[in-house]
Amino acid sequence: MPNQVLETLANQELQERDKLESAAAEMRAYAQAAEREMVSHLGAFSRSERMKQRAQAVAARTRGRASVVINRAQRRLALAKARVNQAIRTARRRSRHLASEHPAEVIATVAGAAFVTGILLRFWRSSHHA
Repeated sequence: MPNQVLETLANQELQERDKLESAAAEMRAYAQAAEREMVSHLGAFSRSERMKQRAQAVAARTRGRASVVINRAQRRLALAKARVNQAIRTARRRSRHLASEHPAEVIATVAGAAFVTGILLRFWRSSHHA
């Protein structure tokens, strides 16, 4: 009888070991599946992070280039304004000089320009309303 008890105990021990091994195999399979899923999610996360970083880098470069273009345009506009203001000051100075030094010629020039403009307007009006 003691042999039978020993055999029964040995069989039970083998069955328990098989159950433990099968549970361990199931746990390993579950852990591997969880690890694969985690890695795939992390890969997607890192890809989205990389894309986000790339987009931020492109945006920063674009902002930098835009600010360079804007600064260049502002300098050119300021230079153009300065040139126009200088031309206006020069024209005013010349007109004041001409008006004070040669008033008769200025009046004659303005009257002649008005007369020629009136004739041209009359021809244009008659050709469009005939």
